[in-house]
Amino acid sequence: MSETDQPEKNENEIQQGESSLASRLFDVIAAPGEVFEEVKSAPNRTSNWLGPAILVSLVGILGAVLCFSQPAIQQQMSDLVAEQLEKQAKKVPMDERARAIGESVGQKAMKISMVVDPVATGFVMPLWWGLVIWLVGGKLLKGGYTYMKAVEVAGLANVVTALEYVVKTLLQIGFGSIMAGPHLALLIRDFDPTKPLHGVLAALNVFWLWALAIRSLGMAKLGGMSFGKAAGVLFGLWFLFMGGSIGLGALMQRLAGQ
Repeated sequence: MSETDQPEKNENEIQQGESSLASRLFDVIAAPGEVFEEVKSAPNRTSNWLGPAILVSLVGILGAVLCFSQPAIQQQMSDLVAEQLEKQAKKVPMDERARAIGESVGQKAMKISMVVDPVATGFVMPLWWGLVIWLVGGKLLKGGYTYMKAVEVAGLANVVTALEYVVKTLLQIGFGSIMAGPHLALLIRDFDPTKPLHGVLAALNVFWLWALAIRSLGMAKLGGMSFGKAAGVLFGLWFLFMGGSIGLGALMQRLAGQ
């Protein structure tokens, strides 16, 4: 074999060693370490975060549509809107026409938010978590990788979110409640998101913690650090953020007199 043939052989070997997007989406659940090793060594691939983003959006929207078709969930949405209007009516009196308009707008707003949420989660979260992974692992801990590599890791971890939407939809339909989900708050009969304890239990979501562990592994692989070190930092930041969010929400509720 001549020397001129050698570069072509090496290029073919590299191409054969690259997995397909479908394979990476499956393996990030079954063998995430191998996927992130490939991400680290391969050229930047937009599909690593764009593919999961589209998947999360489609699964989430389909789940929302299925929930809208359930009479129990429709009634719950109506009750929640009516409850909020009742609280507002105590501060600002409203007639029946204003109340009817408020109920219609409120229910439409809830439906829109349930459709927008998976799209925002699919497309915005990889960019946000990519920024965190890049700043913490790439810069602060001197991992030496680029922002887009971090976005690829965060995007692939979003496959777990797609699974979460599937499970959450099944639980919501099964329990007849839009508050149902794969979290400890499922054990509470009368869940109230405004109560701090209920918020803490809702934050202990199995899939959120699973996705966080996968992001930690991705950061560890990219930066050549231990999983324990990466997980300690990311889990610590996440708990601080969630604790601050729940605490701020409770404070705003108290200031509002609710």
